[in-house]
Amino acid sequence: MKNLYIYFAIITSALLVAQPTSLPTAPTLAQADVISIFSDSYEEPAGAYDFNPNWGQQTNCSVIDILKEEVIKMDDLNYQGITYPNVDVSSMGKIHLDYFIEGETTNSVQVYVIKAGGGEKAVNIDVTLINQWVSTDINLSEYSAAGVDLTGVNQIKIVGKGTVYFDNLYFHGTAPAPIVGETLLDFEDASEASSWTKTGTTSVIEHNTTGGNTGGALKFGSPDVQGATFTYTNASFDYKGATTARIFFDILQSSTTLAGCALHFIHSDPAGGANPKFIGAIHPGINATSWVTKQFDASLDGSTTTAELMLQFETAMGQVDGAEGVFLLDNVAVALLDANGAVLDVVDIDTTDFVVYPNPLRDILYVKGTLSVDRVSIFDLMGRNVLIATPNKSDFNLDVSNLNKGVYMVDLKSAGKTTTIKVVK
Repeated sequence: MKNLYIYFAIITSALLVAQPTSLPTAPTLAQADVISIFSDSYEEPAGAYDFNPNWGQQTNCSVIDILKEEVIKMDDLNYQGITYPNVDVSSMGKIHLDYFIEGETTNSVQVYVIKAGGGEKAVNIDVTLINQWVSTDINLSEYSAAGVDLTGVNQIKIVGKGTVYFDNLYFHGTAPAPIVGETLLDFEDASEASSWTKTGTTSVIEHNTTGGNTGGALKFGSPDVQGATFTYTNASFDYKGATTARIFFDILQSSTTLAGCALHFIHSDPAGGANPKFIGAIHPGINATSWVTKQFDASLDGSTTTAELMLQFETAMGQVDGAEGVFLLDNVAVALLDANGAVLDVVDIDTTDFVVYPNPLRDILYVKGTLSVDRVSIFDLMGRNVLIATPNKSDFNLDVSNLNKGVYMVDLKSAGKTTTIKVVK
């Protein structure tokens, strides 16, 4: 059921062009699985909806009737907004829309999902199919990767030209779960610190064996927080044609105060060589008492295979000149996702033979590696063997739904060598 604000406009030449004579295929998802913004198939959340807010647009927007169902018509489109009550879609995976481009192909039609006052990101939809209904889903990670806060979105903006009809606008699906691992760049070997470079005469980058994380961490920062950078580079990183690189790491404040220090995270843009691409600020939210896991999505063009990977942290001036900013870094990894949000790979940016994920565990434990695993043994902290498997594969998964919550050691035996990885459930 739609919450409607119907607007009437004087239409002249538009009447000479036939509007749709059919409707898009009705959606089949259950009401409980969607958050609807506009659809005859679903109830919308309570609150105020405006399908023609005054944003200074030239577009003539109205809600029209086709075969006794309501459809949004945007005529003489340049841009058009839709406002709706704040909804939290951070746990959802996609926005669905059906659209009909009338008459001739437009140069582009872009869809924005917006939280008022926040950032914006344009996503193009296919404009090559005209005079027919087209059904599409856009991954919400396209927006979150650009900094859009999905916890309180309340606007949709359409940018394009010509006449376009829309129906069945709703959010659905499940967001890809955060992937957390500890077997990647874990800094348990002091030599791993040598993979990083720094700028700034007073900055420090070194292996650190204290601070509360098992095996060590990378200590980096500067008491002179004027643009010092700390950079990891892999000259031949395989992006596997992914559309998203999900970068995650653990970080801890090491200095006594961060007054005046901002910490920025940067990822290279593989489509443009190694040009730095700002991803986001990661302070505040870091403290000196507990490790914090941070996760950032970087959009890729989907065509990149081997290219340079650069991860960079930059300290930036805040309000206090000369404020100290020193941090501990651990468990750095990159997950590669396809256009549907499915994990293509979880990449060890060091030299580990195996990747085990997710960590913490859910019901399925995934193992990817470069060697075939002859035997898997999982032990609890009492030394009891709670699971044994003989996969004889390098990539496989195990059902761990029967394991109780707790800490486990996973032994992977391959070619006479045993690798032990700690996981949590």
